[in-house]
Amino acid sequence: MSSGFAEKLRQKLKRNLSRARANFFDGKHIVKKGASPRTSALLVRPSFRNWFQPFYSNLYATFRCVEN
Repeated sequence: MSSGFAEKLRQKLKRNLSRARANFFDGKHIVKKGASPRTSALLVRPSFRNWFQPFYSNLYATFRCVEN
C-alpha cells in the first residue's frame, strides 16, 4: 500500500469515526425502535435502537400491523 493511499485512508476513517461519535441525546435526534429488513443480522435484537435526525434522507424503515 502506498503511503499516499494509506494517509488518505487514515483521514477518511478519522472523519467517519468523528461522525460516528455524534451526540444522539442532543434533542435533535429521534429514536427508531426495532430493526429494519436492512439491519445487519449481527445487530438484530429486541433492544435494537437507531437514532436519526428528521432531515436524514437515508432512513430505511417499515411499518407492520399485527392482529391477535
